[in-house]
Formats: sequence, C-alpha cells, structure tokens
Amino acid sequence: MSSGPGDGSTAALTLARREARATLDAQLAALREIERKAAQLLQFTTALLGVVVSALALAGDVTAASNAYAAVGVAAVAAATLLAGITYTASTRVVGIDGAAVEAATDAESGEAYRRRVVAGYAEWIRFNEAANRRVAPLVTTTVLAVVAGALALGLAVLRAVTGPLPAAVPAVAFLGVAGAVYASGLLGQLRRLRRADPVRPPTGLPTAAAADDRGEPLGGQQCFVGGERDGDDAER
Repeated sequence: MSSGPGDGSTAALTLARREARATLDAQLAALREIERKAAQLLQFTTALLGVVVSALALAGDVTAASNAYAAVGVAAVAAATLLAGITYTASTRVVGIDGAAVEAATDAESGEAYRRRVVAGYAEWIRFNEAANRRVAPLVTTTVLAVVAGALALGLAVLRAVTGPLPAAVPAVAFLGVAGAVYASGLLGQLRRLRRADPVRPPTGLPTAAAADDRGEPLGGQQCFVGGERDGDDAER
C-alpha cells in the first residue's frame, strides 16, 4: 500500500503538535511552580513583617546603630513582600487552544489545513509562555534574595542590640554573603535573557501578522490570568 503525498506532511504535523504540547505542559508546570513560590514568599514575608514590627514596638528605645540595621532589614523584607505580590499577579500564561479556535475546526477546509493552524498556534503559545517565564523568573529570584538580605540585616540588628558594637568585618561578611547569593542565584543571567528578547515579535509573545505565513493564521490560545495582568489587546500597545 503506497503512501500519499500528504502522508509525510501529516505525520510531521502530528509529531510537531505532540512535541509542542509536551513543551507547553513543561512551561505551564514551571510557571505554576513560580506562582507557588511567590505565594509562599508572600505569606512568609507578611508574617515576618508582623513579627518584626511587634518586636520593635516591644523593644522600646534601642541604639541608633541597631535601628539602622533593623531599618535595612525591614526595608528589604517589605520590598520582598511587594515583589512577591507582583510575581504572583504577573504569571499570565496560555494553557492551550481557546473556544474560537475549537469552533474553527467546523469551518476548516481540510484536516491538514487545520493541523497546520494548530501547529502555528502552538508556536505562538510557546513564545508567549517563554516571554512570561522570562519576565517572572527574575522577579521571584529577586524576592528570595531580598528575603535573605532582610533576614541578615535583622540578625545583625539583634546581634548589635545584644552584644554592642559590631566589628566592621561582620557587616562586611554579611554584604559579601548577599553578593555571593546574587551571583550564585543566576539573577544576572536571567536579566540578560530578558534583555535578549526576540526583537521581531512582541515582548509578550502574542501572535503577530508576521506569524501567518504559509502555515496559515495561527489559532488563538486560551490565556489564564492570575490577577493584575492586562489582557492581550492592552499588552500589545
């Protein structure tokens, strides 16, 4: 039994769709993990701020040096709380085909033409989720680093209040520790990846007219909003 001329193309489209679905699922899992971490950090930093404020109120009059360490620590934890909230609400992603694209199957001229549009759609959805990951990964990393810096500063404040003046080497070592954590976290690489965003396509990864080449117009993807995000039309502006 001989194969038709379109069999190879159909097999390639089927394989591409299967691999694209696996990629999309992996992207969604990564974004869900970032969202989970952001929620946990938000809860932790909020609770920590409450404890610190209560402790400062009970401590009463403390030295100016201790206050300086405490101020840095509270500022870092407050910044971490803000960043965690932003991260949690900035993880919009495309989860798959949308309702209009499903209905488009009834108007498709052929099964292969529709498969081409599905594959083209997957390419755009993967780019969208890649852009989302590129945005939120540095946010959650910075949040963790801010928590680390805040905890160290608060620890120095307690140490200063208990033992008296600290040797200059102690805050210096703490600073070097934070700098080392920044380097080891990969934050600099994440920021470079953000700067190297594809200049041809929108930074949000939304479909463009340029994507509708010989593959046909990409099918629309269903976006999943956590909250606080603009919709697709606003994001293109």
